[in-house]
Amino acid sequence: MLQGYIEKEYAIRDGGAKLLQASANQKQSMQASKGLFVSDAKILGHMRQLQQVQDQNRENMQNEESSR
Repeated sequence: MLQGYIEKEYAIRDGGAKLLQASANQKQSMQASKGLFVSDAKILGHMRQLQQVQDQNRENMQNEESSR
């Protein structure tokens, strides 16, 4: 689920990068740059969540093994 959000956000980011390259004026460039910053922040947030889930799963597996 989180991986899907990350992939979607990367696609949005790629589109934003293309818009930035095609920007004809400063206002368009600023809007495209803002979109890139937002996408980057979302990607980092989703990656942190994914890391937390993986760490929790790893911890749960270790606890199960030690309780046997």
